[in-house]
This record gives sequence, structure tokens and C-alpha cells, in this order.
Amino acid sequence: FPVTIESAKISYAPDFGGLVGNSSKDDCRKTLGISESDLLILVYGHLTMRKGLLQLLNAMLDPRMPRRIRIMIAGDMEEELKSQLFSGNYQALINDGRILCNLFFHSEHDEFKVFNASDFVWLGYIDGFYSSSGVLFKAASLGIPVVAMDRGLISEIVNENELGVCVNPLSTSSIIGGIINLIKLTNNEPDASRKNRHFLKLHSSEHHADVVHHALIRACNK
Repeated sequence: FPVTIESAKISYAPDFGGLVGNSSKDDCRKTLGISESDLLILVYGHLTMRKGLLQLLNAMLDPRMPRRIRIMIAGDMEEELKSQLFSGNYQALINDGRILCNLFFHSEHDEFKVFNASDFVWLGYIDGFYSSSGVLFKAASLGIPVVAMDRGLISEIVNENELGVCVNPLSTSSIIGGIINLIKLTNNEPDASRKNRHFLKLHSSEHHADVVHHALIRACNK
């Protein structure tokens, strides 16, 4: 990564993810009940066991996890995962406000609000998830650092472009250590996630459309 295409017959149209909204971060956080002192990790999308949510929640039960951390679970959730989420193990975290649940399909407005309110985004996927992720590019579009899996294409993109930290999502110690390191990184260099402007430009809807447009022109001129 990045991919280089040698053949004139092939064009690489990069993945992209955009968000639509203009509310300030402070307004989004107030609407969702997030205080200034909270550090919010967003888990977003179609929520299945493969998202590694239970592994993140188990890390929340560990006393080594900073108390400032809150988890926002946003999206539609499969029943198997939902039954475990509302079991006795995690109910105390929900009651304490350390886990926030918005378990419904999010409109563009809702989507922008939860992303813009967040400090970090969770991408600690498990069970053979090696492909790309639209959630990654949505987070990158707002410069939000990610806590990502340590393998596959997501790991390659995050490491290459300094978009956050990579952890072993099956290891509680790795998850907690990665989150603590990310807090230190963002405290020392708050704009670190925005350093790679080339990445954001490359993975934009405008660039994607340009690549497709020029490929179609070349095809029509053959």
C-alpha cells in the first residue's frame, strides 16, 4: 500500500467514506450526553460478533482501563450479540453510563453526530475479517484516530498512514495498552491523525469519481 497499477487497462479507485453534517463537536457531544472529560470510543455499523465488541467490553471491565473511557455502540445489532450485551456482565457498565447504546439504523444526520462526538473509533474486528472498512474511511474523513485490528488490510492502512493504533483484539492487555498509548499520542500531538493529507485526498469521493470518470472516457475512446 499504496497500490500501483501498471496496466493501462486497469484503474485503482480507492475506497472512501464521507459524512454529512455541520454541527460542532461540542454540540454533538452535548446532544448525546457526553461530558468534556469523557473519552468516547465509537463502535459503529451493522453490529455482529465479528466487530469485536464483546472483546472491547471485556476490556472495559478490567480495572486497568482508564475510567474516562466511554463506549458508544451505534447501529443495528444482531440478536445473538444483543442478548450478550444486556447480560449481567455488562449491565453495570450500562447503568453506570460507561456504555451508551443507540441500537438503530442511523440516518446521515445520526451518523455524523456519533462520529463527530467521538474521540476514537473501534475497528478491532475478529474472526477472519481481513478486508477494508467503510467505517475506517468515515473516521479518517473527520481526522478521528482509530483503535484497529493488528492484521489484514485495515492494519496495513492504519500503520502506513498513522491513522491510530493497532491492537490484538483477542487480548485484553493489548486493547487497554493500545488505548492508553493512543490517549498519550493525541495528548502530545492533537493533530497527529490529520498529518497525512495525501491519504485523505486520495480516499475522497471526488477522487474516486475522477478515477471512474477517466476510466470510462478511456474505454469509450478505444
